[in-house]
Amino acid sequence: MKLAKLLILSLFLSLKGFSQQAVLTSSGEKVILSLTGDAGTLTGTTLKATVLASSLTSVGTLTSLTVSNTLTTNSGINNTGTIINNGKLIVGASSAASASAVLEASSTTQGFLPPRMSYEQRNNITSKIAGLVLWCSDCGANGELQVYNGSEWTNMIGGTAKALSSYTIGQAALGGIIFYIDGTGEHGLIAATSDQSTEIKWSLLSNPPFPITGATATAIGTGLANTNTIIDIQGGTPTSYAAGLARAYRGGGFDDWYLPSKDELNQLYLNKAVVGGFNDGSNYWSSSENGSFPAWLQIFNLPSDTSRNGEQISNGKDYALGVRAIRSF
Repeated sequence: MKLAKLLILSLFLSLKGFSQQAVLTSSGEKVILSLTGDAGTLTGTTLKATVLASSLTSVGTLTSLTVSNTLTTNSGINNTGTIINNGKLIVGASSAASASAVLEASSTTQGFLPPRMSYEQRNNITSKIAGLVLWCSDCGANGELQVYNGSEWTNMIGGTAKALSSYTIGQAALGGIIFYIDGTGEHGLIAATSDQSTEIKWSLLSNPPFPITGATATAIGTGLANTNTIIDIQGGTPTSYAAGLARAYRGGGFDDWYLPSKDELNQLYLNKAVVGGFNDGSNYWSSSENGSFPAWLQIFNLPSDTSRNGEQISNGKDYALGVRAIRSF
């Protein structure tokens, strides 16, 4: 029966057009095959095989073969699909160094090279899972090895991951357009590429008295905290008022957008030309409250009185004005 299995396998390979050699050992169990081309599908319940390939392009399917099967190739295997291995994988050694490792790489002349990509390519990865590791080639001055912890990218010791090594005002990056860069050159603010609304109230309520939220900070870097405070105090349907609508924006796949503070909004106005897409005649809300009734806004383009463009004033929270979400990096 074992010899019959060997002859059938040999005939099958010949019909497939493979160059093959088959030798039955004294035990009557082991088959040695030398193949070129596509190995096709090999099946058996007790068949033990060593496959030697000098130009094997596809391993095909090995079904129900025992664990003693060995594949040796002189020129590599090109595979575009998924390779599934249910046991331990050892690279560069003939035996395991540790029973606790599922993957071992052994070398005294070569290292392990993880996937390498740009900051933008890293941010475009979908369905990220905690533990994902890669080399960000343009993060920081020299690149950085980074890991995704389930909510954000970090460096390998759990610290804040470095961002792009250089930025410019007007650069399309990180989900929008960069409109402000701080003194380090590594951090700043990004605007959405279009308005989230041209007419929406600052307050959840349509009529006073409006609740005092305490979101009074005006400095650069305070808009996100303002926005979160407004949402916490006002509640309701977030997308029905300015701060909640900005926070709900998901441009570029990012979930940290917010309504700019008074000073952040002014920086956006100063670079409105490179950001673009602002609605003529609109005033835009900031997240900075100025009392129980008003909040700060800025006039971006007032055709009837251009001398007022750029002016920051406070007005009633029930006015319907524009919203342009921003995020920081």
